[in-house]
Formats: sequence, structure tokens, C-alpha cells
Amino acid sequence: MSSVRKRLPFASTNSPDDDGHILDDQEQDEMIKDLRRRNIQQRHDYTIGLRFLVGLSYILHAISLFSTFPTPLHALLTSSSQTLPPPLPLFPIFTLASILIHSTLIVHLTPSMNLISPTRTLTFLPMPFSVFIPQILYCPHKILAIATAPAIALAGLCKLAGYSDWTTVGWWCTSLVLVGVVKVVEGWMGDAEEDVKRLERMKYNYRGA
Repeated sequence: MSSVRKRLPFASTNSPDDDGHILDDQEQDEMIKDLRRRNIQQRHDYTIGLRFLVGLSYILHAISLFSTFPTPLHALLTSSSQTLPPPLPLFPIFTLASILIHSTLIVHLTPSMNLISPTRTLTFLPMPFSVFIPQILYCPHKILAIATAPAIALAGLCKLAGYSDWTTVGWWCTSLVLVGVVKVVEGWMGDAEEDVKRLERMKYNYRGA
């Protein structure tokens, strides 16, 4: 009986005019391979876009260390006749912290740097840094978001005290927004990969039916 038992592959739902066509094993394999190729290409494209975005923001933060404007946003959004607020207190320290946040994101988005495995140990560093740093680089979003909080909080307090303006607050929120964008896009890529794995499990379950 096993020789005549028919496998039950998944039905094709690509066409809006579904005629009840059932995909055989080869068609299932081709569909999964096609989806995986698309996911790989999308992951590559999204990662390149994220690197460009982080790199551009990194350059702006680095330039701001030597600029006469309080923030790069003031250079873009204000006219020469407007009175500019003073830079945020501890401006160089917060800017260097932002640059470090951007550097961490760049390493996180670059697998070739070979530091983003959570199980990797950097033997040239003392404990606990040899274990802690790879974990940060593998999933840095929460830690980096927390690291942006002091500058944002101080900018908000300065605005309430009349010492600063909303443009300054917006600038110091850019690192947090960037971390959020990376987290959301990586979530999309992870969901797409999980969909393919789920489809593979469905296929194997049907084969065993």
C-alpha cells in the first residue's frame, strides 16, 4: 500500500484564480529555492541600504565635532540671520558616544568582520569583555538605544529651560531613530527567513503523511 500512497504537497496559491493545482515535490523545491534566493537578495539590498544610512549619519556626527553650528541640522535648517542656541553641554563627549554607537552598528551590519557571533570569544581581551563585546555586536539594539538616552534627556531638559531648541533635541534623537530603523528592518528580514523555514517544515510534514 505504501507504494501507491500519494504524497500531499502544498497547493499553489500564487494565482488569484486558484484552480486547485497541487504542487509536486519538484515544484515545491523550486518554490522554496526561489523564495530563498529572493530573501538573500533582499537581505543584501537592505543591508547595503542600512550601511549607507549609518555611514552617512556617522560622517555627519564626525563633521559636527569641528563645525561652528550647534548641530548639523542647524546648518541645514536655519538661515544666517537666525540666532543659534549654544551647543549642548558636554557636546564633544556625547558626539563621541554617538560615533561609537554608529561604529557598533556598522560592525553589526558587516558579517565579514567576523565579530557578530554571540558564542564567539575574543581571546585577546580580558574577561568579561571577551564575551560581552561579541554579544553586544550580535544584538546591540537595546544597549545602543539605552546609550542614546543621556544626550536625549539632557537636550530635552535644556529645551525646557530655554537653553536649547527643538532642532537640537531632534539631532540628538537621530542615533536612537537609526537604531530603531536597523532593528525594524532586521525584524522584517528575520520574518521572511522564518516564513521560508515554516514552508519547508510544511513540505516535510506532507511528505511524511
